[in-house]
Amino acid sequence: MKDKDTLRAKQDAICMARDEDYENPRLAARDETLGFLLGEMDSLVESITEPPTTDDGIDKLIKAVRMEYDGLPQFSMFGDNNWETRDATVEILEWAKG
Repeated sequence: MKDKDTLRAKQDAICMARDEDYENPRLAARDETLGFLLGEMDSLVESITEPPTTDDGIDKLIKAVRMEYDGLPQFSMFGDNNWETRDATVEILEWAKG
């Protein structure tokens, strides 16, 4: 797993991008995911309450995120893309692995 300084630098860059595009769900998902990995935000899924500290822990979190989205339609009744958030979360988790 990448070190906390690397995670923090990535989160800072995402926060700067969110200043430009605050409503972007992909940026929000990445920011929240990094916040969880840094121990600053709540868990992404109910089944895992502590941030992972290893690549194996991240793999378990990825699996839990995917399981939580199983059966969820791609688009909500309001037209929001439900999978966009999941995909952004998984992408940043994959990036965070060492």
